[in-house]
Amino acid sequence: MNSPDDWKDNTSLREIGWDNLKKFLYESTASLILMLENRDDAFLQTRFQDTDYNFHYLIEGIIQHDLYHLGQIGITIKLLRGFAL
Repeated sequence: MNSPDDWKDNTSLREIGWDNLKKFLYESTASLILMLENRDDAFLQTRFQDTDYNFHYLIEGIIQHDLYHLGQIGITIKLLRGFAL
């Protein structure tokens, strides 16, 4: 969580490019779906590696994280549209 890869600065993000960032998002979402698609609900109680967290906790965290940022994007778009009037 404290890796520079987790907190890229704007210069690094611009170098990667918007299209590549979207591609990485779609690929990671597809990987998560593939990992879960043949599992039953009992899998969600499985501990992830050597942590205190199970897959239910981690996946729920990913979903909440994405929804939080989706809300931020929605608010930003709403504000930008307000300024364009």
